Amino acid sequence: MPNLKDFTYYQNKALTNTAVNGIWIGGTQVVFGVHLNALQPGLNLVGTDTQPIVISNTVVVPGDVIIQGKITGHGTLYVGGNLYVANDLTYKNGPNWSAAPETMSTTNRDQWVSDNLNKDLVAFAVRGSILAGDVTSSQWKSYCFDPAGYGLSHVGDESHLGADGIAGTPDDNIPFLHSDGTTSTAYDADGNGVVNAAYNYNTDITMSDSRAALIQGYPLTGGGQPKGYNTLASNNMSKLDAILYTNHAAAMRLANNDALFHGVIISRDERSSSTALAPLPMIRACIAATTMIQIASWILACPSPCL
Repeated sequence: MPNLKDFTYYQNKALTNTAVNGIWIGGTQVVFGVHLNALQPGLNLVGTDTQPIVISNTVVVPGDVIIQGKITGHGTLYVGGNLYVANDLTYKNGPNWSAAPETMSTTNRDQWVSDNLNKDLVAFAVRGSILAGDVTSSQWKSYCFDPAGYGLSHVGDESHLGADGIAGTPDDNIPFLHSDGTTSTAYDADGNGVVNAAYNYNTDITMSDSRAALIQGYPLTGGGQPKGYNTLASNNMSKLDAILYTNHAAAMRLANNDALFHGVIISRDERSSSTALAPLPMIRACIAATTMIQIASWILACPSPCL
């Protein structure tokens, strides 16, 4: 699986043709290939029916991205920090979701892919984590961060993985010889040069004022301070349309019983060297029990900008 620790390739690709690689809000282009605001490397994006977020081809934002509303286009947004899905994120010109493609026969599924090739298809490739809902709320924290076993406060630790770099295998906590001649139980599974501990809520997850200050377009109070994230985000999301790829965690608080997720979540998972769907036990604990996940098999027909 791709490791998104280095965005050089994607940045170079995005800058080859900034007329088609970019982000628009309605008819106004706001990112030309790569978001180049060094003081605010992050970006806040809000789309509406009349002014949707248009993501075209290959686009890179080096910092955090907050996103919600209507999206359209064909392309992949590479996010250098976390992707914060603040509220509903829905396609403007989406596929026909009247039936889940994975429930169809092979013939019908292939026809579904053909029928929907020109519909919206947007992927998010995230170096950090994908965090949906109001991460500053006590409810989000109690469902997604605190629980023993699957909560983010209990996962992500690379210090005891052992030689195979995979959690929950027999070599956990067994020291092994590293290439530099040292011996320990640690394995840098995400290759970032740091042996990570479990997630830290204050530094890895929550939307603090200092984090918000690095995000271009983040709403401010009359006094020029970042507004509380709870004024932007909600745990009562109803619909999420996207292909989601993350180097790390995907944690979502979807409190609505009838919430719909149309797409795919793929997690590289820093605790494992294997390919996996995002850790479903964690996601199931964060969402309402009856939330439907419809897997879009047409990711296999994803156009070239995707991942």
